[in-house]
Amino acid sequence: MDLDLSDDETPLAATDIPSSSTAPPTATDVPSTSTAPPIAVDLAAASTSKIADAITALFTHMNVIHMDLVEHIGLVHERVDLIVERQAHDIVYIHDTLSVLSRRHTEFITEVNDFINSISHK
Repeated sequence: MDLDLSDDETPLAATDIPSSSTAPPTATDVPSTSTAPPIAVDLAAASTSKIADAITALFTHMNVIHMDLVEHIGLVHERVDLIVERQAHDIVYIHDTLSVLSRRHTEFITEVNDFINSISHK
């Protein structure tokens, strides 16, 4: 088989393709989003819906954590208040005890001095 390309038989150029031919679309023939098939729109809407649902679930979970923290912080404040009250009570008790001890010490010193004075005057 001999392929002889003489001057009368030039190969067809790309511009010589008749316009009635159905050439496959080129890369520049990408459809716009407004003419995208309904399946792509449905997938995008489903994806957007899933993202919105995930954000809602995350917000709800963060709210639960926040409320839990607020509750625990309140419990800590109550315990601190009880400790302060107890310390205030303890401080009053210690003050009263020291006052009693100081009074008894003063009484003891007075009795010792009185005893020493009674011995020395005899």
